[in-house]
Amino acid sequence: MEITTSRKLVSIGLPTYCGEKRISRALDSLCAQTYPEIEIIISDNASDDATATICQAYARRDPRIRFFQQKENIGRIDNFLLVLSHAHGDYFMWAGDDDTWDTRFIETLVTGLDGNPKHGVALSSFRRERGDEKTSEFVLFAGTQSLTHLPYKEVFKKMLMHEPIHIFFSGLWRTDIVRKLFSRRVPATVAWDRIMMAEAALMTHFYSADAVLFYKYANPVSIKSRHAKDPEQNRNKALFAYNRYLFTLLARIITSPFIPAERKFVVPAQWCGAIWARRKRIVGVTLRDVRRLMIR
Repeated sequence: MEITTSRKLVSIGLPTYCGEKRISRALDSLCAQTYPEIEIIISDNASDDATATICQAYARRDPRIRFFQQKENIGRIDNFLLVLSHAHGDYFMWAGDDDTWDTRFIETLVTGLDGNPKHGVALSSFRRERGDEKTSEFVLFAGTQSLTHLPYKEVFKKMLMHEPIHIFFSGLWRTDIVRKLFSRRVPATVAWDRIMMAEAALMTHFYSADAVLFYKYANPVSIKSRHAKDPEQNRNKALFAYNRYLFTLLARIITSPFIPAERKFVVPAQWCGAIWARRKRIVGVTLRDVRRLMIR
């Protein structure tokens, strides 16, 4: 599909699996964006519900939508990467099949990135919603919580301390930045998205918009249950999975070819600081896994 426009094209990748309950709401809010130069790339990961039928109907109505249906489940991560591989735009974002967006979401973030060429990813403040449709949490990136003017090391520190900024994974990316980030193999650990976002924090600046324009659905059914057939879920059951995550994060940053050497100098000290701050949890899960190992 060729789109001729003087404005930059935004590619939206929507990987889905058994999303029939909410995917119509997601697609309605994406198709209604005030920024019209978009393409929506849907990949259905061999759903066994009505997801494909719903998506095909939307694709027939809106030429901006391209739909791919997998014959067999290729895994959650590979489905994420597949929609990225089909992107044509200067900008790219992943869209969850159960999330929704204000109509100004893309326009606001495109304006932010266009005006800040050193920033590689942008996101607005957001609201996390429970399954009963009631608001469970607002996360604001306004005022002192703005990330726009923070230096790399401060954003990286926030990422290490598990502040809720790994959600920028769902933001609007410069396509060349996100393709660099995912040009290396995705870490085979739990919380791989946090590791990727920690690397991104030292690769590029984060732009944050004050307004609440993103509505993140907090699914009452866990990812583990929803993707029980996905090989990725075996990582959650592995011994010392959390320890492996911590050391993989450090190794990922140190070996990144996309982070200048001078930005890596702060990494060991900040990583050790995060280990110390979370020492009680680390000791607890390590002792739990030692006991599991001993009774095998």
